[in-house]
Amino acid sequence: MRVQSRLYVAALLFGGQALSAQSQAGLTFDVYTRGGRGGDTATNVVHMKATPNALRMEFEKRPVGGQYRGLPVGDHGVVILRGAGAELIMLDPERKQYMSIKPLEMMTGARQMMESMGGSMTFDSAGSSFHVDSLGPGPTIDGHNTMKYRVTARTRVRVAMMGQEQTVESQFVSESDNAVDLAGVRDMMQSMAQSVGLPKGFLDQTSKEGRKVKGLPLHTERQTTTTTPNGTRTSSETSDTKNVRRASIPESAFTVPADYKLMPFPFGQPPPSPDRN
Repeated sequence: MRVQSRLYVAALLFGGQALSAQSQAGLTFDVYTRGGRGGDTATNVVHMKATPNALRMEFEKRPVGGQYRGLPVGDHGVVILRGAGAELIMLDPERKQYMSIKPLEMMTGARQMMESMGGSMTFDSAGSSFHVDSLGPGPTIDGHNTMKYRVTARTRVRVAMMGQEQTVESQFVSESDNAVDLAGVRDMMQSMAQSVGLPKGFLDQTSKEGRKVKGLPLHTERQTTTTTPNGTRTSSETSDTKNVRRASIPESAFTVPADYKLMPFPFGQPPPSPDRN
């Protein structure tokens, strides 16, 4: 869509400059994810609000498996991603507490801590790759025409600590049916890899390949295989996106409520900056 058209649509939606500064055009949708590792078949239900620059995830229950497993959120917990993944905010509505994390700074701190202890963590670019295959038209889902894509990512990381070195290899394969008329949200998701400190060469490859993928995934099947000196572990999960609607989303959906307090930071690290905006 041309810039002029975007401005015209924004004017119609928000009725003026003052209101458009407080809201953005985006999507709301629900994601149902079922994991398949070790008999884990529980379903995570996540209510999403997304714009090209931010994402809000509201969990019905504490994540019990799949890609959200391990997130430190409980029932009705909220995770907010802002600035293309540069900041991650977790909200605890029951305790009215929040935590703000900047992943890139955290990764830098972890690397510096390892180096101070004589260790290192090295991303092996030669042993890592990212590739996208377009598999042609997919099924019609909830009235949306889809395109089918396969994404294959391989990473190799070498970790050295206390005189011992080990290599961790991971492979991620995802096949999705994407609604081609629902674009914009994925652009923000693709840029999040930069927040975890991946090398520029690998980021350039993922960016180039990622541009092949169009639209919002409505059905996705993922399989992840991780190999360490202790063995190989494989997990799989399936996600379905339902109740997709275009909406005007207020900026307040991506900010910390004024009455929330900073929660204790885990892992014995100093607390992050209590910046709410």
